[in-house]
Amino acid sequence: MGNSLVDPRLATGRLSGLNRTTPLNAATHMGGFDAPAIGWSNDAERSTSQDAWAIQARAIYQDYPATDNLLYDLSFELNQTLWDPFFLSTGSSAGKQQFLTDPSGHPLPNGRMRPAPVTGRRATVTDLTDFHRSAYGLCVDGAFNVNSTSVDAWKAVLGSTRRLATDGQSAAFPRVLLPPGGPWSAANDPAEAEAAWSGNRVLSADEIDRLATAIVDQVRLRGPFLSLADFVNRRLANNETGRLGALQAAIEAAHLNERFKAAYPLNNSSSLPDYHHPDNIQDATRMEQTLKPDCKAWGIPGYLTQGDLLQVLGPMLTARSDTFVIRTYGDATDSNGIIQARAWCEAIVQRCPEPLAADDSGLNSANLGKPTDMGRRFIVKSFRWLRPEEV
Repeated sequence: MGNSLVDPRLATGRLSGLNRTTPLNAATHMGGFDAPAIGWSNDAERSTSQDAWAIQARAIYQDYPATDNLLYDLSFELNQTLWDPFFLSTGSSAGKQQFLTDPSGHPLPNGRMRPAPVTGRRATVTDLTDFHRSAYGLCVDGAFNVNSTSVDAWKAVLGSTRRLATDGQSAAFPRVLLPPGGPWSAANDPAEAEAAWSGNRVLSADEIDRLATAIVDQVRLRGPFLSLADFVNRRLANNETGRLGALQAAIEAAHLNERFKAAYPLNNSSSLPDYHHPDNIQDATRMEQTLKPDCKAWGIPGYLTQGDLLQVLGPMLTARSDTFVIRTYGDATDSNGIIQARAWCEAIVQRCPEPLAADDSGLNSANLGKPTDMGRRFIVKSFRWLRPEEV
C-alpha cells in the first residue's frame, strides 16, 4: 500500500494507456479471457477447440470475465480505496480508555492522535470505538498539508525520523518495524551490502534537501491535490505523471537509488519483441517492458520507494488545512479623514468536527446543503496585537 507505479499490464508501450486502470484489451470480448489472450493448442488432445482453454479460465473465475474486468491497476485501486474513505484511529478499547484518561502518558499507536478540541473533551470509549463516531473525537497533532510548496517545510517533515537513526543525524525509513539488518546509506554502503537487503534505508541531510526540492517540483506540477489518494496515486494521464505517483517521481528525480540502478540495471528502454508462441497466445508476456522500473533491485529494503515514505509520513499527512492564521487591520480617522490611529491583530483559529447547528446524530449539520448551513465550528487558539514592523 502507498506505492504507485503503473501496472505493466495496462498499456502497449511508453505513455499509451496510462489514462486508465484496466488494460487496453480488457474492453475486448470476455474481458480479455478469450482465445487470443489465453491461447489454444493445435494438438487436439490438449485443446478440443480454440476457445477450450478460455472457457476453462473463465469457469475458474465463475464466468465473471464475461461481464467484469478482472485485471486492474491494483496499487491505484488500493490507494483510492484506503487513503480517502477510511479513518484509522488505531488502538484497542482498553488502549482508548487509557488514552482518554491520559493522552500524553498513554498515546494511541498513532502517537499523533489527540483528543479533538471541544468534541474530544466529552468523547467516551464508546465514541472512539464506534465506526462512525471515532473521528469526531480525535484530531492529528501537527498535520502536514501535502499541497505545501515550501522546501524547508518538506525538509522538516522528511527529517522528523532523525531520532530513529543510530547516528542521530540521518533520517530513517524502515520497511518493517524491527529490521534484522542495520541502516543502509547510499553515501557509505555498496549496493551488495547485507543491510541493503535486510536492513533499512537512511537519508543524509543532502539527500533530504534534494528530495524535498523534488517533491515541491511535483506539487507545483500536479497540484493542487484534492485528497490524499489524489496525492498518493499516479495521474490517469498519457504522460510522465501517469507512470509514477508524486513521491516516487520525486525520489527518481532526486537520484536516491542510483547505486542499485548501477549494480542491478533493467533495460526498459524498449518493448519486448513479439514472437510466435507455440500455444497461439497473442501476447505471452502481458508485461509492458517500458513500464517496468529500471532496476532489478526495486523493492529491497535499501531501495527507497514512495511506500517507505508514506509508511512513516502517512499518519501526519492531509490534503487540506484546518488551522488558519487570520490578520486584520483597522484605523480611525478624524472629521477630515486624516488617520489618527492604526491597529493590526492576528488570530489563529481552528476548525472543529462539531457543526454550529448539528443534526440528531451530532455529526453533521442540520441544514446541510442549505443557505443557512454555517458549517463547522471554529475556535480561537490564540490572539495578539501586532506591531507595525511585524506587518
